Amino acid sequence: MKRRWRVSTALAASAFTLAALATAGLGAVATNASAAARTTTTLTLWQDGSVASSASYLPDLVASFEHSHPGVKVNIIAEPSGNYFALLQTSFISKTAPDIADLFAGTYLTGLEPYMTNLKSYIPAGLVKTAKGMKYYAENENINQALYGVPSADQFYNGFYNKALFRKAGIKSVPTTWSQLFAACSMLKSHGIEPMSYSLNENGAHEDWSYLASAIALSNWNSLLNDKLSYADPTLIYQVQQWAMLYKNGCTNHDPVTSTTAQQVFSTGKSAMYVGGSWLIPPYQSLGANLGVMIPPYSKGPQHTIVEMPGGGYGIPSSSQHVALAAEFLTYMLSEKGQQIIASSGQPPVISAGVKLTNSAMKQLIALADSGNYVQYPMFDNYTQPSVATAINNEMNLAFVGQTSAKAALLNLEATQAALPAKLRNINYRF
Repeated sequence: MKRRWRVSTALAASAFTLAALATAGLGAVATNASAAARTTTTLTLWQDGSVASSASYLPDLVASFEHSHPGVKVNIIAEPSGNYFALLQTSFISKTAPDIADLFAGTYLTGLEPYMTNLKSYIPAGLVKTAKGMKYYAENENINQALYGVPSADQFYNGFYNKALFRKAGIKSVPTTWSQLFAACSMLKSHGIEPMSYSLNENGAHEDWSYLASAIALSNWNSLLNDKLSYADPTLIYQVQQWAMLYKNGCTNHDPVTSTTAQQVFSTGKSAMYVGGSWLIPPYQSLGANLGVMIPPYSKGPQHTIVEMPGGGYGIPSSSQHVALAAEFLTYMLSEKGQQIIASSGQPPVISAGVKLTNSAMKQLIALADSGNYVQYPMFDNYTQPSVATAINNEMNLAFVGQTSAKAALLNLEATQAALPAKLRNINYRF
């Protein structure tokens, strides 16, 4: 902390001349400045990829923290996203790790745990208990055990829809099943409206896959990941077949695999639906009151699952020389003031007490999550091995547009899973 100086009463009462006092004052100022320079502590924070796109709240959060912690500077370093975790692993070995590291929960975190600080004694117990998704950063997903990171913002995989276009097509309620989705697509097309803009190039298939896989009980997800349940399960084959029908029936744009403009098409009011995630709330504010949020209706019966998981957060490498101060930053991030900054940026907070929500779409999404009508599922891709995550994208790219059958795509995905070393399949996530 920056040292605070006071002028002594003895000096104030002395018989120095005015000039002497002025000289002494200038010397004190110089001494203060020198002391401040000597006592400034810099924390380094690594961010995975562009701050503007992945953590737009971070500059304001850092500025607020620095203001409340004189003598502390947080240096944000945006590391390239393509090989972020490889760089982080290398930094552990070379002892050049940052003080604070951007983390992903799930499989991404498991391999980093030996190098991370156990935060249990640093983060107030009240915050650990109340922050959404804290379990995903704990050993064995149990907050009573070791804690290797903390979430920053809540995240959802969700759909968006244009309320004005729904009204124009005569759609009175948001679809909640496959059959209702197909009916809505027909109504929209009959009014000359593109039902759903879609881009595997912009988003990847992970958002859809989590909902497709939610047709399987969450308790069975671990069986997929440890290869006791085949990806070519009849339930999943049916789910992928239904999605492929969206493309076949003209419910999506004609180029969902290669499109680079699908998000823009939706944000400018030229399509009625888009499936992505909560990070798209800020850029979609251009739709104003017409922006609605929806749960992708990929279900035979009314969709009963919601994918909600603070997949991104921050931890402290054990090699940091400033563990306690870095933990103060994480605690500040979870404070009412820190969470307000995050919410004001357009991202849902993980702690809502005292946080004012003004964003309509965010409030809609949180209301859906808190309604009690949905079973919470995590993000499937946070728990797959990198080769399997890549295979999900590659195989779904083909299956969604009918270039391969759902069964063939899922058999290929199963082959990728089965080819993993036994130790990578011998896992037990406590879903």
